[in-house]
Amino acid sequence: MFKSAVMKILGRLALAFFVKQKKIDAAGLKTMLVNRADRLGDAIISLPLLLELDKRFDVTVLTSQYNDFLLRDFLKTRIIVDKPPSTSGFIKRIFAHLISYGYLRRNKNVTPRYDIYLDLIGIRGLSTFLQVRKENLCRYYIGFNISIWNLLLDYSFRASVELSKMSVTAAAQTLIKESMDIDLDAPDYIDLTSKMVAPSDVNVKAPYILVNIGGFDKFRGPSPQMYARLINSLEFKGTVVIMDELNQPNVNEFRRYIEKKNIVYLEKDYSIWELMYISKHALVYIGSNSGITNILQVPTHCVIFFATTTTTVWNPFSKNPYQAKKVGRMTVEEATTSAGLMKKIIYRPVWCRPCFDIGCRGYRCIKDMDMQAIASEITSFLHNSNR
Repeated sequence: MFKSAVMKILGRLALAFFVKQKKIDAAGLKTMLVNRADRLGDAIISLPLLLELDKRFDVTVLTSQYNDFLLRDFLKTRIIVDKPPSTSGFIKRIFAHLISYGYLRRNKNVTPRYDIYLDLIGIRGLSTFLQVRKENLCRYYIGFNISIWNLLLDYSFRASVELSKMSVTAAAQTLIKESMDIDLDAPDYIDLTSKMVAPSDVNVKAPYILVNIGGFDKFRGPSPQMYARLINSLEFKGTVVIMDELNQPNVNEFRRYIEKKNIVYLEKDYSIWELMYISKHALVYIGSNSGITNILQVPTHCVIFFATTTTTVWNPFSKNPYQAKKVGRMTVEEATTSAGLMKKIIYRPVWCRPCFDIGCRGYRCIKDMDMQAIASEITSFLHNSNR
């Protein structure tokens, strides 16, 4: 808790100054370079927004080896990093940039290829921004708050992505509106059915629910034992399909506590589109907030646990507002998207969120979750929906 508190205090202080907000006249501007060079979850969250931008500009998206395969099916892309930096990795890079000034020199001999650079990552994407600016690839630079380096932007948002207190999509739409006076109306649902692939070796009869028991090792959500307790308490006669992280690190512990017999395990590595097919045909997807959850919640109803990450930033985007209620020590928020999909998020209010996956010994954000009460919430939804 102490480490996360220190990081948040330092982060807020670092972002409080040097905000630069030069309005940009977008009339006549045609090309845009967007930085989305990070992970899969961030890519799928941003996809509806990127597709809307591509209707207005000729968009090229900077990607990583992690997410390029997903985005290149929809947009022009360019891989600029192999692996997105970890929290400790980008902190080291920040200190490196503080003592190095080579990035201040722009290649004035090169004519910019793009009219606008739009950064959707913020301080974690600092190295990419500095590389793009040094190569003089763009005429104008817009992005989320990157502290002292805001001075190199034409327009900087007042906050970072993580501290914006808005969903990623809403924050990006606000940045675009404030910097270029463009109203972008990103949808809260995109139909990805055409990309999905039915796994040849999975033949689960409906009705079934899909539960992802991964994430506890990164302080993202319940332990395998807690998931077993949840499923044991569900009033559901259909099949429960269990998936885990790569290498199945949580399955053995889960098997020790599960009592129900109608369990099917996904024990091989499936592609994103195969998993999305399974999720689409499930009555509900249940899992901790993570990149894979961001993807698998798209085509179906979902219940997502939040532990270390901020709900207002990373919850599934919905044009309809979330309605909150207290369930014991927990908060349950629910919204229904324009496609009629229920999005339910569950978390224990704690002062130390977000902790940037640092975690702590107490992990009150996880262990105080009442799985019996959560089971009642899910059971009620399934019954009320006649599912």
